[in-house]
Amino acid sequence: MGERHHFVVNGESREGEGWDEERSPIDRDIVIGEFARATVQDVNDAVAAAKAFAPQWGGMPWQDRVKIMRKVADVISERVFHLAALMAIEVGKSRLEALGDVQETADLISYYCQQMEESNGFEFEMDHLSENERNRSVMRPYGVWAVISPFNFP
Repeated sequence: MGERHHFVVNGESREGEGWDEERSPIDRDIVIGEFARATVQDVNDAVAAAKAFAPQWGGMPWQDRVKIMRKVADVISERVFHLAALMAIEVGKSRLEALGDVQETADLISYYCQQMEESNGFEFEMDHLSENERNRSVMRPYGVWAVISPFNFP
């Protein structure tokens, strides 16, 4: 609490351009921290780094990606009380609501992993008109983009 937080692009800690102070809506005397303000170039660099990594991630067998994402869900579940406490202080949610939000995050990741497993990575053999052809549907990534999503609570 109250510390300065850089952001990371491609393993590099960055300060961006200026700092934004975040205070708790529960008690405006509580300084959650100061957070580095990214520039347009920082965002462009982050997108470029993600694009550079995308072939490696996409080239990994879907089973390995599922294994990694299940570990992410497990870590979130293991830290549910700590993460929920941070969320409650940061955005003013009740403990119960914050616990639900954090656990839902882990649950959704697990659900999507389950969908990948049940659908064999979303790779399906399709009908064919001739014995000389083979048709299949294979899910492919859309690519990389940056999103600034709105959030308003309470």
